[in-house]
This record gives sequence, C-alpha cells and structure tokens, in this order.
Amino acid sequence: MKPSCPAKNAKQENDPDIEEQHTNNASAPFVDAVYRKELDPDLKGNPFVEALPALLSLKQYQEKLLRRLQVTPEERAMNDVQRLVRLGTLSQVCIPLPRVVNLAQSIHMMLFDGYRTRAPFSAGDQENVQRLYAAQQSGTLTTPGDYHHASQFSMSLVGVPGAGKTFILKKIASMFPPVIFHKEIGRWQVPFLFIEMPYEGESRLALASHIFTELDRLLPDSNYRRFIETKRPNAEQLCIQALMAAYEMGVGMIVVDEAQNSRVIGNDLVKARRTSSAAEFKRRETGLKKLLITASNVGHMPLLFTGTMELESTLAERATLGRRKSGHGSATWQPLSPVSSSAATPSEFDIFMSILFSMQWLPEPVAYKAATGTNWSQLFFKHTEGIPDLMVKLFQSTQVAAIRAEAKSMNESHVVEALEEFRSAAPIVEGLAKRDEASLTALTDLFGLAPIELKKPALPPPTPLSPRASRQKNAEDLAGIIEKRIREKNNKTLAREAPGASPLPVHIPLEALAEINQVDLRKRAPVVSSPLGRSAG
Repeated sequence: MKPSCPAKNAKQENDPDIEEQHTNNASAPFVDAVYRKELDPDLKGNPFVEALPALLSLKQYQEKLLRRLQVTPEERAMNDVQRLVRLGTLSQVCIPLPRVVNLAQSIHMMLFDGYRTRAPFSAGDQENVQRLYAAQQSGTLTTPGDYHHASQFSMSLVGVPGAGKTFILKKIASMFPPVIFHKEIGRWQVPFLFIEMPYEGESRLALASHIFTELDRLLPDSNYRRFIETKRPNAEQLCIQALMAAYEMGVGMIVVDEAQNSRVIGNDLVKARRTSSAAEFKRRETGLKKLLITASNVGHMPLLFTGTMELESTLAERATLGRRKSGHGSATWQPLSPVSSSAATPSEFDIFMSILFSMQWLPEPVAYKAATGTNWSQLFFKHTEGIPDLMVKLFQSTQVAAIRAEAKSMNESHVVEALEEFRSAAPIVEGLAKRDEASLTALTDLFGLAPIELKKPALPPPTPLSPRASRQKNAEDLAGIIEKRIREKNNKTLAREAPGASPLPVHIPLEALAEINQVDLRKRAPVVSSPLGRSAG
C-alpha cells in the first residue's frame, strides 16, 4: 500500500477543489528504506544515514558519475537523420574531472554531518524540533546561541556561466534515492531539496512557495500548496512553516540555486571596489539569506549556495557570510585551463575535449591530438575559452554541420559554420579572452574574475634612438650623475687637517671622463666649485 503524506485536515476533506489537487499530485519515485551497517560510532544506528549509500573513494565517485557514450561503427554508418538524432545524446554526457569528484565526496560528507544529530526521535531530533516550533510560535527565526556546530553546515559553489554547476549537482544528487520511506518509524526522507533564490533575493513568500512546490513534487499525496492558496500568516511565518516542513520530511540538504539573485550585485567594477561601511554591508545583506542560514543553524539542515561569479562578491562582503560559506568543499569553478600542471599530465581542457572527440558520428572520425593537421585544442579553446557548456555545444554543432555537408569527417570549415549559432555567446568568449576592465564590466556574470585576473593593456614599444641621439642622451645622463655627486659632496661639512690644507678631493668616475667631451658643457652651470670660496663655518 502506498503511504500518504501528510494527512488531510477537516477543511481539506470538505473542499472538492483541494481534494482534486491532492489526489492528482504527481511525485518522484520513492523507495522503502534498506539499511546498511554504518561503522562510525556517532552515525551507527541512525536510520537517515544507514539508508543512504556509504561514503566512497574519489575513484569510485568518478566511476559512478562518468557518462560516456560508446559510438559503434554501425552507428557511424547510419543515415544522416539517424545520426543527427543520436547527436542529441551528447547533452547527457558527464565527464567527472577532479573538481567534480572532490565536490561529490564533500557533499556526501556534509549530508552525513547534517543527519548526525537528526536521528528520528533522538534527543537531538527533539531539540531541533523544539527550536523550530519556538521559532514558528514567535514568528521569527533567532539565534540565541550556537547550536552544536550547525553554522558550519554551509558551503558554496561559485562559477562562470556554463561551468556545469547545476548539471553536476543534479548528477551528484542522482546517486541517492530522491525520496525514502522508513516503514518502521513512519518517517520520510528527502536527501536533497533544490530551490531557486527568488529574484532580488527579497521575497520570503516566493522562497516558501519554492519549498512547498518542491516538496509536493517529491512526496506522494502531499498538498503543501494549501499553505499558499489558503489564508496564511505573514511571509516570514510562512517561510518558517516551509522550513519546518522540510525538516519534518527529513530534508538532508537544501541546494539554493541562482544564489546571486540579490540586491548586493553590482553592475560595474567601480561599485564593487568602492569602500563601504559595515552598516552598509549589513543593510545590503538580504534578509532571505540570513533567514536560510539561521534556519540551518536551528534545524541542522546543511545549505549549499550555488551561483555565478556575482555570488563571490556577496560572500566576501561580511565575515559572517564568508565564514559560513567557506570550507567543507566550497569551490570556485573557473573555465577549464589548457595549461597542464606537468608535462606528464594533460590539462583539464584537453581531458574534457579528448573524451568528447571519442564520440563522433562521422564515418571517419578525426583524432584530437594529431602530428599534422588541425590543432583542435587551440581551435576549440579560442572559440569557447574553456567553458564546458560551450565546448559540448560547439562540438555537437560542428558534427551537425559536417553531417549536413555529407562530409566523412569534420574539419575547420565546419567549426566556422557552426559558430554562426554562437553569436550570443561571443561577448562572453571575448571578455574571457581579453579580461580587460571594459569587457568584464559589461558582464556581471564574470564579475569576480576582474579583480584577480584583469589584464592591463600592453604599452607601445619605445621609439629607437639614432646612434648620435643615443650618445647625446648617455652623455647628459652621466653629466647629471656628476652634478648630483658634487652637490652631495658640497652639502657636507668640510673639514681641514691643518690651516691652508687643500680641500677634500672630488672623485669623478672614469666612465664619465670618456663621455664628457660628447656634450657641450659651456652653457651649463659649473660642475665644480671651490670649497675654499665658502665660509669654513
């Protein structure tokens, strides 16, 4: 029998509209909990932990996340239409680079840490529920104390647009059951809850709506939308109610996508570099972010903020935000670099492209690295600047152009033809290539790159001097050195060994004597003055 969640109230029983919405609710597939034996003494016996897969090694995460298509000779021999259809599967490819598997392991660890004090019906679980209930009754979330170490249960994933942040997070989440039902204790468990930060980062009502909608999507026979559609309390109370519902449904981690949607985002570099007071930073920090972080503190639900490079500026504004969103695998994903760390290790860009090149639906596939012919590495980096989304799409469009031209293999002309589809991405590629202030100022998605990677325009080369002008300049420079040394000597107090003794000798460099006749000194002030002409003082 399929369990229902949660039970309907009396008003729902008498409301046919709500009843229809309730029974027609679609949900994600759920599984009955199957428990493994956990070895960690603090996690042993915790149903929420033992119902999840065990922590893996980096190599095991790589094997689980890898999604690579094997293109057979038979597929390459199919007609044009069939090959074009098969090309659509390239969007499902997942290439787990080192930064991806590191993130996967870190998320898995944080998931366990969040559940550590949330074993159903344990003392820690009771304390969490009591705090959330108190917040619901008061109508505000407060942090009277440092609850356990929940303030550390936050991390951030920041990256340029097209770095694959959301795609990879969904792939990592797919390694876990979306919904688990614990028959013995009658509890639900949702390991990941994906929500999107409301635009401008202000609307608590929108945040609550996103949480309720996602819970309704995941849980069978749920009807959390009734909190939105019926008469409701104020927005903050509704948001607290949504977060409490997430806790009761065993949400392990709240993933806040598009976290850069906030008033603090600037549109130019000047605003970002402007010095602001602590009061201004506090005012610009949106209430929604503070509410989410406080909820994490109170309910021990880890948060993962993900967004474009605009998010990086908000993380650094205040120590509180920066501390809470640092560590635990937090990362900043820049475009893939074509530069390798060593001669024996290929770059991340080349690893990614070489795997893509193994998936060609053309009769005669070309090699990515060849002694002669097109330098595919330079060509694709020039037009993508190492953004994974553009790399996959350009590779796909290049094959489409080759198939439509009935070519047996792809060449540089097919890349040029495919680039007609990427005009809207040209400013991003050009901005990353130039990295000058004008380009990055216009692209707020790349905002965080400017302070550390801004390239200064090259200075024009100096105009070469003729031999005569060069000798004249050298002579004048040497004459200036002589004058400077004589003035320094004259400014010192002169001493005599005995009355009538000669003045201290003046030393003139030998190299000056060789060039001194190259300049006319008759019109200049005397370079030597007699110290005897001054008062002995």
